[in-house]
Amino acid sequence: QSFTYTVRKNGIATVMTGAISGDGTFQLISQTGFSYNAGDYLSIEVITSATAATVRHRWSLAIEG
Repeated sequence: QSFTYTVRKNGIATVMTGAISGDGTFQLISQTGFSYNAGDYLSIEVITSATAATVRHRWSLAIEG
């Protein structure tokens, strides 16, 4: 099973992506130079493989600078 995560800004996929395969439980997505403005809408898209089990996904986002 695999899970691919993509950060979306205002409904559009960004280059910030990460994946977990097998029994993995942790993924760090790091990007420098990511631009955003007040009022931008950030979300996470999760794409699963056809064999992926039903699981709960949790995520957090830290913005510095």
